[in-house]
Amino acid sequence: MTTSPRVLITGAGGFVPRAIATALLRRGVQVVALDVAFDEALKTEWLAWGDRIRWIESPVEDIPKLFPNESFDALVHGAAITASPEERGETPEDNLRVNIAPLLDVLQWASSHVKRTVVISSSGIFRTTTGAVNEDDRPTPLGTYAVAKMLTESLADTLKTVYQRDIVCIRLSSIYGLGEQARPSRPRTSLVGRYLHQALTSQRIDVYSPDDARDWTFAPDVGEVVAQLLEVPALRFSLYNVASAQVITNIDWARKVQTAVPAAQIYRHDEPEQNSPAWTRRGWLTNARLWDEIGFGAWTLPEAGLRRCVDHWQMLMGLEYKS
Repeated sequence: MTTSPRVLITGAGGFVPRAIATALLRRGVQVVALDVAFDEALKTEWLAWGDRIRWIESPVEDIPKLFPNESFDALVHGAAITASPEERGETPEDNLRVNIAPLLDVLQWASSHVKRTVVISSSGIFRTTTGAVNEDDRPTPLGTYAVAKMLTESLADTLKTVYQRDIVCIRLSSIYGLGEQARPSRPRTSLVGRYLHQALTSQRIDVYSPDDARDWTFAPDVGEVVAQLLEVPALRFSLYNVASAQVITNIDWARKVQTAVPAAQIYRHDEPEQNSPAWTRRGWLTNARLWDEIGFGAWTLPEAGLRRCVDHWQMLMGLEYKS
């Protein structure tokens, strides 16, 4: 990247993209943040960075019109709709289209305006699997969002391998962290986010399917990884798992949250939560390829991540809990 890099981030008001923006700003990068809407708290936070960040409220489809003659060192495409067809009141075909059509528009524009493109995928492309999951394992998507992410990974590989585009896809595990909130594009917060909100507002934690386990990654770690991937002159692969490989059960998360918020009580429910999407994946993403590429291994431990989350929530809510 250049001495004074410029990076465009789509969906920048979302949970993971805002963590990426923060990591880049701390590295001296000039960030242009794009989203249909930004919450006022985030705008206030970004004011501290002065002219290092510029935010634009506009649909991602408008990028070719917004930047017809501008160039960027990198594009991070984080805009996505995770809401289901039922939640959005649309057909499965339209639900798939809202993720794929903007992706195609953005990548076509990026081919002549951006040096490197990063697109975000998800471990949700695996329906059922066990043990370690690497980048070469065959996806088994179920659901329109999962299909969209599988297509994203395949397209990135094609553009890099066949058309020599400088593009990379990052596949994320379950994510928790700072600034997480429900939005129209992402109506459900993470399990950890829900536990924290319950603990801090009602002093209870309802744990359904307590022995279910997933691999979890702290959102700011994703930002650090992306910042480092943008600094590598030439990436060898089109896909990297960006995941800490920390597998944690629901009940263990509840206990960790209770340690951080001692006033909270745990209520265990052995059955699945009603009206909650079924979770069938039992595997975990490996990060060996990422280690080999950039040597990143500074994954935040869950206790440290939770402490930062609790401090952030307390600051926003004006609560005073002592652990």
